[in-house]
Amino acid sequence: MAIESLPPIPTPTGQRWREFRIRVLPIFVFIAAVITLGTLWKGYVQPGGVIGTVEAITTAVTSIADGQLIDLGVDKFDSVKKDQVIGTASRMDTELISATLASISADLQVMRARMMMDEKRYAQSSQELQLNLLTHKVQLVVEKVNLVQASNEFHRVSELYNQQNTLATGSEYDLAKAKNDSLQAQIRERTQLIKDMEDSLTSLKASEGSQGKDPVSLAIQAKELEFQLAVKPLPLKAPIDGVITMVNKRVGERLLKGDIILTVSSPRTDRIVAYIRQPVNYVPTTNDTVVVRSRTQKRTVGTGQILRVGAQLVSIDPLLLSPDGKRLEMGLPILVSLPAGMNLTPGEFVDMAIKPKGKG
Repeated sequence: MAIESLPPIPTPTGQRWREFRIRVLPIFVFIAAVITLGTLWKGYVQPGGVIGTVEAITTAVTSIADGQLIDLGVDKFDSVKKDQVIGTASRMDTELISATLASISADLQVMRARMMMDEKRYAQSSQELQLNLLTHKVQLVVEKVNLVQASNEFHRVSELYNQQNTLATGSEYDLAKAKNDSLQAQIRERTQLIKDMEDSLTSLKASEGSQGKDPVSLAIQAKELEFQLAVKPLPLKAPIDGVITMVNKRVGERLLKGDIILTVSSPRTDRIVAYIRQPVNYVPTTNDTVVVRSRTQKRTVGTGQILRVGAQLVSIDPLLLSPDGKRLEMGLPILVSLPAGMNLTPGEFVDMAIKPKGKG
């Protein structure tokens, strides 16, 4: 039998599979790896040429004069509205109030001496009665100031006493209440005493004949008004809508002019502060757009518009460059609008790529 007429020997299936794994399968694996890497690079990896952070808007509530923080109605992470009253601060501390009272008392003594020498205008009894009346008025102002402080202290102790954990003892509550009630009683008694003295003084002046307004009395009233305005508590208001992120002072602490009492941060923003890392091969303009990618596990992408371009290179936040925050670089700053539909948190880091106008 001729060899040509013999049937071909069949190739085993195992042999065919082996040849496929050696010759064909590596090609498919290579193509799949290239496609996967391209997808990851496009969707999850962004070259670090442009980096930025969502702008955080933060304002501070400061003290406009030396004094003391007598009330604070908010705490950390509380939400506030613009112009909401969040606390009260006095314009003077205790030592300054005492010095002012001493000055007023000295002025009263000087005026007492001058009135005693003016025998032609008032009788001795009228002088004594008028000076006593003025002294009581000053003491009434002092007691009203002390009542404001005592009322605030009683309110604070009451809140602590009524809490479940009982942060204030019963003796502290009783002491604060007694002090508050005592000052109220003193003010009522002194007010009635002043009224009786004024009635007596009016009767005495009427008996002496019709005379003009006493200039000394006008001067004392002006000083009383000046003192009342000087010690009048000053309300603290929230400058913006936001959340309390930092409380630097507590009730009872002394304040110096310019001290930061607390910090308010806005939960919303509409801009991104970005930096073009060196080398800056292309200086963008406000006509260009920017592709913004978040750094979250599931990346979101949006397009923003360049709003401003910086004039010179500045230092980049080291945390934008590396997790350890030890790298130092200079970059060109730009302002970018927040892409519509992207829910980014103020302070969040993002990656960006500039798309010059006219290019896809």
